[in-house]
Amino acid sequence: MFTSWTLLTELNAAKNQLTAIPASIGALSKLVRMDLHQNKITSIPSSIKGSSSLAEFYMGNNLLSTIPDDIGMLSKLGTLDLHSNQLKEYPVGACKLKLSFLDLSNNALSGLPPELGTMTTLRKLLLSGNPMRALRSSLVSGPTSTLMKYLRSRLSYDCCSIRL
Repeated sequence: MFTSWTLLTELNAAKNQLTAIPASIGALSKLVRMDLHQNKITSIPSSIKGSSSLAEFYMGNNLLSTIPDDIGMLSKLGTLDLHSNQLKEYPVGACKLKLSFLDLSNNALSGLPPELGTMTTLRKLLLSGNPMRALRSSLVSGPTSTLMKYLRSRLSYDCCSIRL
């Protein structure tokens, strides 16, 4: 579907009752902004890694239950909006991202991987509306920097000795 649109830089298909993202999305290597919020999308194809210029990805208000680890290969991604889905976990592979904004609010997250604490560029992390069992509510609703410090403290010694 997208193989002939290789020069496309922005895709806005929000509020369209879409149920899937075509695997050919990976052919859009120049895509900078993709807004697919408020659809009925159930998964993100691993081919998303081909959209190597993607800086903003809006997937709020969909039916996502998982995120592919391959999303961690999007080295230019700075904004990731996944609010109001059905996510039960945030993949460790996605902790490689250089995000400044991450919205995981209103999902089914009961905890977060400690590796999230290594995301040094993250300035805003939204988590409200999740059944967090592993985190105190003051950490979830408090400043992002406090939560990041807590997550870093939960990393094993071997992980912390790795230079990023």
